Amino acid sequence: MKKNRWIAALAAMVMVLAFAGCQINSDNHEHSFSKDWTSDATDHWHAATCEHTKEVSDKAAHTFGDYVSNNDATTESDGTKTRKCSVCGYEDTVIDEGSKIVATPVFSVESGAVDSGTEVTITCSTEGAKIYYTTDGTEPTASSTEYTAAISVTEAVTLKAIAVKSGMNDSAVASASYTIKGTIATPTFSVESGAVDSGTSVTISCATEGAKIYYTTDGSDPTASSTEYTAAISVTPPMTLKAIAVKSGMNNSAVASVSYTIKGTVASPEFSVASGAVNSGTKVTITCATESAKIYYTTDGTEPTAESTEYTAAISVTAAVTLKAIAVKSGMNDSAVASVSYTISSGNIPEGFVKVTGGTVTGDTKYASSGNDYIFVAGRTVTISDMYVCDHEVTQAEYKKYCKYGSSSPSSSYGVGDNYPAYYVNWYDAVVYCNLRSIDECLTPAYKIGEETDPAKWSGIVGDATNGYCGPSSSNSTWDELTYDKEADGYRLPTEAEWEYIAREEGTSTTTYSGSDTIDDVAWYSSNSSSKTHEVKGKNANSLDIYDMSGNVYEWCYDWYGSVTSSTADTGASAGSSRVQRGGAWRYDASHCAVSYRNYSSPSHRSGIYGGYGFRVVRSVN
Repeated sequence: MKKNRWIAALAAMVMVLAFAGCQINSDNHEHSFSKDWTSDATDHWHAATCEHTKEVSDKAAHTFGDYVSNNDATTESDGTKTRKCSVCGYEDTVIDEGSKIVATPVFSVESGAVDSGTEVTITCSTEGAKIYYTTDGTEPTASSTEYTAAISVTEAVTLKAIAVKSGMNDSAVASASYTIKGTIATPTFSVESGAVDSGTSVTISCATEGAKIYYTTDGSDPTASSTEYTAAISVTPPMTLKAIAVKSGMNNSAVASVSYTIKGTVASPEFSVASGAVNSGTKVTITCATESAKIYYTTDGTEPTAESTEYTAAISVTAAVTLKAIAVKSGMNDSAVASVSYTISSGNIPEGFVKVTGGTVTGDTKYASSGNDYIFVAGRTVTISDMYVCDHEVTQAEYKKYCKYGSSSPSSSYGVGDNYPAYYVNWYDAVVYCNLRSIDECLTPAYKIGEETDPAKWSGIVGDATNGYCGPSSSNSTWDELTYDKEADGYRLPTEAEWEYIAREEGTSTTTYSGSDTIDDVAWYSSNSSSKTHEVKGKNANSLDIYDMSGNVYEWCYDWYGSVTSSTADTGASAGSSRVQRGGAWRYDASHCAVSYRNYSSPSHRSGIYGGYGFRVVRSVN
């Protein structure tokens, strides 16, 4: 009995072991299951991991939440919605035709401060969608403005946009707000560009409140990474300062720039003639050892400044004078004032002139020439006063200092250059030159129209102080009434009697031409001139050391042309229509060059195309 109980217990244990493990070919065991869920559209379960794969555990229907749209707000939605089992995670997807949504529009520029005129584009990723927008902050609809081109932002604005497509829900509203950037005021420097003293302090400021200033000292353009300005900058070596101003939300300022050099001192001017007594007409030059420095001077003893007369040419000393001068150059300190004083030596002769001693000439047939009238006629007595006579005909360089040409100008065809005689000059032009030069050299002008001696104020004058003056180009009755002051010490034309007295070497010579009976020695005329004028003083002088009294160009005299009698005044006829010319010219034959030959022309005539009329000046010795 006892034995049978043990057998029964042993059998029971075997049965237990058989069900505890999964044995091949046994349908009666405890199955093992996966921890992961297996699912289908409706249920989920744990599937067996043994050979009995059809066995499942914990099978149950899914537990779903609500359907949720899975689209990005900026991309279109095709209506797909998803719900998920809260137990196994199974996703159930459906298409809701009524939930299709157009992608939200996108702006090319984010909200914020922009430059005026910034172009903003609006795009939508949904193909075929149309975009509508507003600029006043209101909500856009399909009735709003349709977007067709970039929008230019020129003032503060809020852009709102939607995208619309048939068969889909409208997009969400997209929005961007813009303000216009201001531009920061350009920095300013306390010291302008130029030469400064070493150690000069320069401050930089900006009118835009709260802006920061950045600068460079090497000439490179500054940025917000350059040195920030915090205190005055000391200029010790030459430098170029550049600065910008920067402030958040505003455009950077323009770059401001200044350049500094360190000042030196200009060398003092030097005068070519030391103080003391000098001949009247002495030329004084002023120089400065500092290259490119300009010299300014005074003649009245006052201190010169950069507002005084600028020195451009030698100064002719014709009266007692004190000259003072300074030299000035940008970027340097002005020189010290230099000074000289001159007096005029009694009896000294102006430079370029010859003193001719006067005398009394009694008319005689010895002064006559065959076939031509003459001025020292029998019975006429002419008194000639002492005078200074220019030893050459007025040159082109001398003429253009005061005058311009009224018609043609000298050319290479008839001779051109500083030392060639001035030609294309009428009688009116010559008297203008005389008075302008006299005024410039502080002499008393010899000629008046009415009571006026300044040609710039004469009615009918042509030109200006910058380009020079000339007289009328046609006969002018007012100018014809011009009077001559015999007591004046200024420049003037010789009278006809004076001219011949000079040509005859103070009345002592009876040679055919001035200085010789051989014309080629003393004159340029038609046979040797090559049809043009020549530089003055190119032939021999007469015994007074005066050149070209015969030939080169005809020389105007003061007198009206007319017949001369024993009663004719020393200054010639009292009226007429032509003025006297003497001496002949390059284009005329030898007879015109004789000292007794008289020629005449209208005072307005400048010798047409030929350039044969010039002049010589004299001054009375007072």
